Amino acid sequence: MIEDSRELPTNEGEADDGRVQNKNIVIDLQPIFTISAFEKNAVDYDRFQYYHLAINEINEKNNYNPLLTISNKSNEGYKDVFENFVLFFNEKIQIQQSSHNYLNRGVFHCLTANYNKSLDDLNRSIELDEKQSIAYFVRANCRYKMLEEIELLAGTNAEISVKIGERNTVVNSLSNEPAALDYKQILEDYEITLFLNPSFFFGYFNRAFIKIRLGEYKSAIEDLNRAIQLEPEFAEAYFNRGLTKIFLDDLEGGALDLSRAGELGIYGAYNIIKRYCN
Repeated sequence: MIEDSRELPTNEGEADDGRVQNKNIVIDLQPIFTISAFEKNAVDYDRFQYYHLAINEINEKNNYNPLLTISNKSNEGYKDVFENFVLFFNEKIQIQQSSHNYLNRGVFHCLTANYNKSLDDLNRSIELDEKQSIAYFVRANCRYKMLEEIELLAGTNAEISVKIGERNTVVNSLSNEPAALDYKQILEDYEITLFLNPSFFFGYFNRAFIKIRLGEYKSAIEDLNRAIQLEPEFAEAYFNRGLTKIFLDDLEGGALDLSRAGELGIYGAYNIIKRYCN
């Protein structure tokens, strides 16, 4: 199931001749999915989130407080809640230094942008249980968020976009070796996540997002294919696959994917079809 509407950030500039292939169009992809949480009495407790058994298993161990969720929505406005959960798991870890407790605290350190502390906790979680698939997933996300902030501080745009009409230009391509090595680590963590939990379709989606970041478009489409196979109503996967197909000059295939994304709630996808696929 998909929620009824989503925001579609766009940043567009068009040429005057009306030809799709000559338009300088930049459209942001749907962002990566991250583990987040809500309190049971929070206003947004009942708002829609995707469901996956792996997250539910952690919630059962937490007795559903905190209630972990997975979403690509903004967590703005919840920092105080997340900081309180860090304190909560500080006490839990004093009582029991388990992989589960370190994973939870690592999640909330990441949500409060304490990335180094998050990585320390996630590394410890993995040391205690090498089969803790969600720990690898959160660690990959944490590493990406760190790189995102570094790139913003360096004055580069960390948003991932598809530029339609300039196939020879890779938007936000990586030109320095250290960054490429960091992205390699992120991909390795997603790889382990999917090895341990092959049905975790968010892992395929996020890995595809990073591959697009690296210009590995065909491999990214393969990951999005798998994500959609596992979750046929995965609107964000249809959206990102559609944009990538358009970038690769498959306008018909891209239009079909964007149409499906629109049917599933990303209504801005229809505007892209009308403007650039006709």
